[in-house]
Amino acid sequence: MNLSLGAMDRHFRRFAEAVGMPPKATLKAIRARRLIGRLGDWRQRRARAEEIRRTSPYGNLIPRDKGYFKFGPDYLPGIAEVLKEAQDLIAKKQGEVAGSKKPFFANVMTAADLESCRHIMALAQHPMMLEAAAGYLGTYPELRSLGLYVSEANSSQISSQMFHFDMNDESQLKCFINVNDVGPDNGPFTFLPADVSKASKLPWAGRRFADEDVYARVRQDQSVTLTGPPGSGTFVDTSRCLHFGSRCRKDRRIVIMMKYTRLPDLSLKLEKYSQKGTALLIGED
Repeated sequence: MNLSLGAMDRHFRRFAEAVGMPPKATLKAIRARRLIGRLGDWRQRRARAEEIRRTSPYGNLIPRDKGYFKFGPDYLPGIAEVLKEAQDLIAKKQGEVAGSKKPFFANVMTAADLESCRHIMALAQHPMMLEAAAGYLGTYPELRSLGLYVSEANSSQISSQMFHFDMNDESQLKCFINVNDVGPDNGPFTFLPADVSKASKLPWAGRRFADEDVYARVRQDQSVTLTGPPGSGTFVDTSRCLHFGSRCRKDRRIVIMMKYTRLPDLSLKLEKYSQKGTALLIGED
């Protein structure tokens, strides 16, 4: 990605915020700018997604109105090998959680680890995953980032441990896979389906919400909690579904996270991917 154009987008976003331009309109403008010169690829990706919706058993896996699909421990292909790689990497990286940007939620995977994580990469790039993402996003996706996250026991409820929307696009898809047994006390990923999140009428832009503010607008039993054995997980649109995680009160929680985005990806600060404890950048615009 051209850094000068990225800087221009950041300046534009600050200007848009200053004049009160709605955040989603700002993202649309940035997307339009980044599509210049790539319209052919964009059209091909949209056409491919339409074909996947018509022909693939995974093309309509994730309901657009709900924004998620939850699956059991034996659903994903090759999951036993994937879990073993993750568990081996965690054993190798003991002690590396400390010092991350978020001590309650830290990625231990680096680019150097990908060589020994071939099953994880193979799953992330498996036709099933890409076709599920394509059907949901309406365009053939990019695998944008990948991480193996550890949440240690903590007593905090700050930052991403509070309800929020991800704001780097209007829609994106993440896949969270439990690597260990996750119960209610292990800080499971928790979210509201997209339709419930929309019904809450909470603002999309740049805020964290206390539980009482959210559950004053929607029922608590409408939330979805990612508890379950190794291999269980969910596809979820974290831009459309209010969510939180890592409220781990005992032991730890370990998850694999794979992120799929539309073309072009709208990240404004690619340098964040080089920071310790953040997701590993896979593709670049």
